[in-house]
Amino acid sequence: MEISIKLTIDQVNTVLGALAKLPYEQVADLLGNIRHQAQQQVDAAQASHSVQEEGGEPA
Repeated sequence: MEISIKLTIDQVNTVLGALAKLPYEQVADLLGNIRHQAQQQVDAAQASHSVQEEGGEPA
């Protein structure tokens, strides 16, 4: 089962910082998963913003 949680970028960075203080072997997969999902969302938002600035329709 998966859940979705909405956080601001600052909140995600706080969570990542807290996780980084734990032993790496315990959190490596979780850190990677969070970073991957966050990067996908940031990239999509930036692409949408670029299209809107050019006067086109968002993808």
